[in-house]
Amino acid sequence: MKKIIYLFFALLLFSCSKDDDKSNDLNSIEGRWNLLSNSEQGGSSELSSCDLASYMTLANGLGDFYIYRADSSTAPCTLGEVQAFSYSADGIRSNTYYLTLTQDNETDDGEIVMKVNGNSLTMTETTYNGDVYTSTLIRD
Repeated sequence: MKKIIYLFFALLLFSCSKDDDKSNDLNSIEGRWNLLSNSEQGGSSELSSCDLASYMTLANGLGDFYIYRADSSTAPCTLGEVQAFSYSADGIRSNTYYLTLTQDNETDDGEIVMKVNGNSLTMTETTYNGDVYTSTLIRD
């Protein structure tokens, strides 16, 4: 399972709201979020135009990562993988959510926190060995 999230971050390195009230809530996490930037251990990573085509959709506690890739620098960008996940609200902070990746009935043991600030979403993963990966996405 760790390989999937690492793959998502590594690949990125080299919708609609449920109702009208939610669409006006700047802390709402629901909708489509487009990749803007990535960092690993605090250092920023250069993203290709293909990487920047990647996005995620979130609605009703479920989400999908759409990961785009190209086989070479001259190859066209294509959808390489869709990774499904679930998320839940913090319960205390209205702009904080926890993402859970599950594959083959096995849950990833790293912690992934998503925080919404207006039209920006910051997703931070802290792995079991302490590595920190951060992605910033913007609302579509």
